[in-house]
Amino acid sequence: MKKYRPIQRRGNLVVFPGTLERLVQEGYTYFERAQFAEAVTCFEQVLVLDPFHDEVMGPYAYALYEEKHYAKAKEITEQLLQEDDYNTIEWIELYLTICIQLREYQYVAMEIERLLAEEAVPEHALKKFLYLKELNERLVHKYQEFEQNDVRLLSFAQFFELSSYEQQNELVRISDVGVRSFPLLREIVEQSSAPFVQTNALLLLKEHGDREALTVEKYGMKQQIVPNSLSHPFENDKVQRVIERVENMLEKSPSLIEFTFAMIQKYSVAAYPFRWDGYDVEQIAIAYSRYAKSLFEDGDLQEDELLTHIRQVDAEEIG
Repeated sequence: MKKYRPIQRRGNLVVFPGTLERLVQEGYTYFERAQFAEAVTCFEQVLVLDPFHDEVMGPYAYALYEEKHYAKAKEITEQLLQEDDYNTIEWIELYLTICIQLREYQYVAMEIERLLAEEAVPEHALKKFLYLKELNERLVHKYQEFEQNDVRLLSFAQFFELSSYEQQNELVRISDVGVRSFPLLREIVEQSSAPFVQTNALLLLKEHGDREALTVEKYGMKQQIVPNSLSHPFENDKVQRVIERVENMLEKSPSLIEFTFAMIQKYSVAAYPFRWDGYDVEQIAIAYSRYAKSLFEDGDLQEDELLTHIRQVDAEEIG
């Protein structure tokens, strides 16, 4: 008789045997290959299942930094500094590097001076900290010059005339402008008909701490939100529970699982900040499982409102 390992639970989530270990291994594999976005996704799923899984916290912080999720990387590194003694200087170095990216130049300067004065930096790390000190000083001057220069912002009419690809590049160009870009970014979020462009503009508002409410409309869904209060596309309990349920439904077909996960991740970005509003986890997981099987098996699929919605988002061009 086949023996089954006991099913574990994390709150309302069911953790099937091997799931956590697989996600940890996948996360490390992606991290070692410098596929940091994929590593972040895996590590986030691990921490949903096991919030105290210390093994992944270090690479998770580094992957977040590499993906320019500086605020989240700072939060995780602060946890490492509170909990870890063995690699403290490593986390201090990462923390200060993140603070530089967040333009907390005065804090960085004061902290490095304090550490050097107290001789708290080990000999092997001294060169790195002196480099950070010099880098921080150079960036202070560069930022002051940047603030004095008038980075040209397009009007929404000019932005709208660009191709989807050019619009994405324009958002990258103005990603560091800060508060002055808010009016354009808000107009993009509220007026653009390109979901991925809307998402990128909304994420910039979130990263820069915009606290002003605005209205987002996508795929027939409409909601008033405050950018600063949003979580990132994959940092959502509902998304993680849908992924877990799909994995259970399709456990005998690993290739189908990966295919379906990719569709769910695409939805999480394209429809952001919406997440299958009006449907529960079971309904969503069943719909994705049926849809994925129909694409692989080329079979008939009885259409319903949720499936139509999923198809619509899945057909969206990334740009």
